[in-house]
Amino acid sequence: YTEHTIIITGADTEGHAKKVRRLKARLERRAADLLDKRVEIEQFINTIEDSYTRQIVELRCIDGLQWEQVAACMGEGYTSNSVRLTYHRFTQKL
Repeated sequence: YTEHTIIITGADTEGHAKKVRRLKARLERRAADLLDKRVEIEQFINTIEDSYTRQIVELRCIDGLQWEQVAACMGEGYTSNSVRLTYHRFTQKL
């Protein structure tokens, strides 16, 4: 046995707390920016004159639905291809 000194240290809690505060502030700024962008997108969608196209764009872009789901929400007689083509034609005009 050899006598020796052992130093035990803990985690840098102050540095960790600073990092957490900085990341939370960054996250809050990003969330606020995204909310602003969402409002802009919703305002743009509301300017679409054709209600059929407006509904397709909203279901696809805001709600994030797949084409089959968009067609189902539009009602009977709509297919995933028909709503996808309507969306495609609209975006090509932009």
